[in-house]
Amino acid sequence: MRMPNWLKLLLVVAAVSASGCASRHDAGPLVVTGRLADRDLGSGTAESPIELRPEQVTKLSVDLTNTTAYPVTVGHVRLEGELLDLIFLTYDTGVHTTIAPGQTKTVAFDIDFFDLRGQAHGLLRGKVGLYSTEREPLGAIPIVIDGRGGPWATTVTFNLVLLAVAVASFGWNLYRLGQRLLPSHRFARGLRFLHSGAAAGLTVSAASSTLRIWPLGTTGWVSITVLMALFAFGLGYLGPGSDDVAEAPVARQGHNPPDGGAASPVDVIDLVAADRSVPAPPVAPVPVPVPVEVEVGPTIVPLDDGPAGLLSGTVAVPGGPVVVPATGPELTVRLEGEPTSPGA
Repeated sequence: MRMPNWLKLLLVVAAVSASGCASRHDAGPLVVTGRLADRDLGSGTAESPIELRPEQVTKLSVDLTNTTAYPVTVGHVRLEGELLDLIFLTYDTGVHTTIAPGQTKTVAFDIDFFDLRGQAHGLLRGKVGLYSTEREPLGAIPIVIDGRGGPWATTVTFNLVLLAVAVASFGWNLYRLGQRLLPSHRFARGLRFLHSGAAAGLTVSAASSTLRIWPLGTTGWVSITVLMALFAFGLGYLGPGSDDVAEAPVARQGHNPPDGGAASPVDVIDLVAADRSVPAPPVAPVPVPVPVEVEVGPTIVPLDDGPAGLLSGTVAVPGGPVVVPATGPELTVRLEGEPTSPGA
């Protein structure tokens, strides 16, 4: 039995969400506690984030406890801040200290957040992590940061770009929907709107942190993105495509009139779909007028071209005008007498 495409999509999203959640807890041989900006690291939660300002020099103090039976060497301490699992804020320093089994050490250093103004604005989920000299994780403690960056910080610009992509994508798809230019296949139409919904979901998730509403974790922003993408997919799937157009009758020509008169010589044009994709009926070629020549004595006089390729004209002679009838493509009329003027 073949698995439906929508079920495959949900399984992929669930796997990505689960892997992201697992990466948020970096287990290691060290237990980490400490203080940042005069706040315990464990107290930095979504309800009470640790505020960081660009004009301040903040002290970070980390207590490291070795819970293993062998010594552990710590090479680096790193402070990170993330939005949609993308790192926008990072500060690290080298400590290069070795901790014996069961021992606890404290490392402290100052962090100057002078470039925070251009990095982050809003709530960020992050961590204070420990790494070995080979960059292997040794332990971490999750925190929530309230970055007081500028109005054009990287996180704000990122959010505006997502908003522009979502608006442009939805606008283009809605325009093509109104013009009945979307694919005729329902699933293909749904995929067009799926991308727009995903962009809208990412925009809402990022705005939640930028506007300091709530710093969404991996499960939160993935769920919002998936739900909005599926909703948009449904709009495209149920919306009309290029083959769902109303048919309107164009004038039927060539049928016998009700009074029994003669039928029109024009070919019958039946119902034509009112859509640009339906080619217009062929237009009958317009015959090229053939010039009429009338021989009057020794002079050949060109007459006016007749309409629709038929020949007609008038020759002025002393006895009065002679009308050349429209009888065919070629006609030569020989007249007796003298013309009233040369070229008449």
